[in-house]
Amino acid sequence: RVDLLEKGQNQLIERVDLLEKGQNQLIERVDSLEKGQNRLEENQREIRKSLDAVIEQTAVLTEFREEANEKLDILIAENEIFKEIMGRHEVDIRRLKKFVI
Repeated sequence: RVDLLEKGQNQLIERVDLLEKGQNQLIERVDSLEKGQNRLEENQREIRKSLDAVIEQTAVLTEFREEANEKLDILIAENEIFKEIMGRHEVDIRRLKKFVI
């Protein structure tokens, strides 16, 4: 009986050792998962910073484009005015040439 009890106790000890080993492996895996999650969170923060920079740059470029378009519209309008003035001057020059000849 004592031998059976000792054998049973040894088996229990072995099982407890296996459970402890399994628990330690689980702890290591959880630690690994936590480290991976921390890396993912850090990467997400970096991506967010990059995205914020892209959004800001897009806003600056949009504003620049609008200003450039406004200036181009002004230049086009002024060019049309110059064409009208040049046309009138051409008419005046031709009329004066008729009087001279």
